[in-house]
Amino acid sequence: MRVVLDTSILISALVFPGGPPERLLRLCLEGRIQLVSSNPLMDELARVLQRFDWTPEAVLGALTTVAI
Repeated sequence: MRVVLDTSILISALVFPGGPPERLLRLCLEGRIQLVSSNPLMDELARVLQRFDWTPEAVLGALTTVAI
């Protein structure tokens, strides 16, 4: 199954761990479902993570993780 997680779901999974969004992201990272993304979605994710005061290195790490 392929899924697109919008920015709000990804932010919830990354910034507020422990809930359903994180569990969904973990399924993607485990390869149980295929995460589909796009450059505009990744750009938006980077901008929003920066608003949460994530360092450039942390943002890059998150983008790398999500863009599996």
